[in-house]
Amino acid sequence: MEKFTLILSLFIGLTSISYADQGNQKLSKNTNDFKINLVLCQDDKGPDCSALRLGDDYLTTSTPEIGFLYSCNKKNPKAPGSRQSRITWIDFQKNTWSLFEKLWLPSGKFNPGEGVYSEVLNGNNILVKINSLPVDGKIGDWPMREYELLARVDGNLGIPKRKNMSFVFITEPEEANYPRCVSPGAIGVTKNGVVIFNASDARGEDAVAREITDVFGGAPCSRTVPLSLYTREP
Repeated sequence: MEKFTLILSLFIGLTSISYADQGNQKLSKNTNDFKINLVLCQDDKGPDCSALRLGDDYLTTSTPEIGFLYSCNKKNPKAPGSRQSRITWIDFQKNTWSLFEKLWLPSGKFNPGEGVYSEVLNGNNILVKINSLPVDGKIGDWPMREYELLARVDGNLGIPKRKNMSFVFITEPEEANYPRCVSPGAIGVTKNGVVIFNASDARGEDAVAREITDVFGGAPCSRTVPLSLYTREP
């Protein structure tokens, strides 16, 4: 199933992107053509974007802990994902990664169609319908396999496409008596028409740090189906 992912909070501050000309960029071997600058990283009030904490070791499956992802699934090192030996923006000795050095799929001519989001109030329930494509039309130039440099690092073959989905939320939720683990896949939905995934990839590692997404934070999760918000699942 192919889902599209976004790193919401991170990309609200997206400002300038430095690209080579579109026709030649797919063949570019210059990593600088695939880096971005964020407002989030342009002052000293936010995080140090050159040394963000790598989340690989902050996953628990036994009991919930502050600062950890409480996952329903244990790590699976055999699952597909990015090729660690070709990742240049993670310091595996210090367990940090650089937002400045990470590579991203640029925007381009790819157009999977218009995104849809609707919500209807029915008593104490809210029915939400989406088609898994971004309403604002912001999406990368998928498929990533056409970009040789990026495909060497992340072999994601997915192509975002329409998939109708529906969700029911209650208008007055109550706090649960105890924490529940987070399963792989969708854990929420945005008004931009795509779903939100948890923060780990299929291996149980830091998806935001390790996987290549587009410059809007999205990535399809396998070979067929839609867009989701961030974490790739095969």
